[in-house]
Amino acid sequence: MYGTYAYSNGAKVLGILVPLFLTIALVMICVGIGLPYWIILGETNYGLFQVCNSTMFTQCFTSVSYFSNYTNNSLTFWYTMIFLACFGALFMLISEICVFIYPCYKVITTHKIIVGVVLVIFLLLGSFFILSVNGLMIGVAVESALTKTTASQAFNYVGWTFYLCGVGGILALVTSIMFIIHLYLAVYH
Repeated sequence: MYGTYAYSNGAKVLGILVPLFLTIALVMICVGIGLPYWIILGETNYGLFQVCNSTMFTQCFTSVSYFSNYTNNSLTFWYTMIFLACFGALFMLISEICVFIYPCYKVITTHKIIVGVVLVIFLLLGSFFILSVNGLMIGVAVESALTKTTASQAFNYVGWTFYLCGVGGILALVTSIMFIIHLYLAVYH
């Protein structure tokens, strides 16, 4: 209840689960962003930052230098995905910092609520950006396939880090909903 130390049992449980789920989501997203297994076409693995070809020997290139040989649209598209992924991870990191600052305020006051609202805003933005990268990567999988495919067939070409980031983004979205419920229970019950 506002102005007191009292929390309902539901708010206490959610207050324990939110930092745990947020940390798991952040680790999943950071690992997924950094590895080059977003799209797998034959012997070539495409990631946000790196493209690796393992025909006889594994050769890796930065994705920017690899796509500079293609059209400017490819490079612009890849820059957009890198921008969204980096800012999504940054917003998730800010949320992680806020989730550990939040318990420092013992009494439920305006300061504690402001930290909670900032946490929710950055968490929603971060999960939106990460899930946007996943959506754009489906478009890349459709365009990059050797034969033109439909979106449903594009899932044959996406790698495990695509799914890792997608699950991390969905977990972050669920965590933000859990934290909104926690804030409501903490303030009003």
